[in-house]
Amino acid sequence: MPRTRLRDASSVAQRLVAAVASGYGLAVLSGVLAGELLAGGRFDTAMIGLLVSFLAYAAAIVWAFAARRLWTMWVGLALPALLSAGLILLARSVA
Repeated sequence: MPRTRLRDASSVAQRLVAAVASGYGLAVLSGVLAGELLAGGRFDTAMIGLLVSFLAYAAAIVWAFAARRLWTMWVGLALPALLSAGLILLARSVA
């Protein structure tokens, strides 16, 4: 297999793994964050958190394949996840 085809296949594989794994993690974190920050009934916050998680998962998949470079893709997926995790910890420590 030529070197460029192998590099392209590796790039697609990394993007696929990032889209699935990191997207799932980001979706979970964003759903939990929405549930932590929203006031209201338990059912309402759960439903809004679920909708936010679907939106975050779709956005992560789009970002994984839209980023021009692999490092920007990883940074673009890691920063929102770290920010969400930090905000969740902050919200739980305040409450």
